[in-house]
Amino acid sequence: MILLKNTANASLDFEAMMAAGIVEGKPMIIVAQPRFLGFLIEGGRLSPPFTQQQRNDFMLGLVHETLHVQNPHHGNPASLDDRMTEELQVWREVDLNVVRQLRQLNQPLSFRFIEADDALRSCNEDTECQPLRELLLPSERRRQ
Repeated sequence: MILLKNTANASLDFEAMMAAGIVEGKPMIIVAQPRFLGFLIEGGRLSPPFTQQQRNDFMLGLVHETLHVQNPHHGNPASLDDRMTEELQVWREVDLNVVRQLRQLNQPLSFRFIEADDALRSCNEDTECQPLRELLLPSERRRQ
């Protein structure tokens, strides 16, 4: 993991707190410090003990980025279609394996995870889920 203090020259979407990539030949998860601070402020706690939602949302972000790192076939990062395919697969896997269980336990979660779960439910967890695609497409377009 890398804590990225200066995001000015990074190719991160303005909303992204984390990203996965290859740095000097090694798979890494990058946490953008300015966005992490915003995440903490938004969650209401800047220092431990963090809220349950802060812990859940951060954990889900790490799981999401870990799945990106584990997938050796990301496709072409310059291709919107390839990125969307990757994002749809990762969001679906995180949702089915973690988000659903947290929701069943009435755990607090970011609206983004709840929206994604609702979208996937609406399309019966289809890997090409159009409602989920529509949620993810704006941020992926900004990365072009």
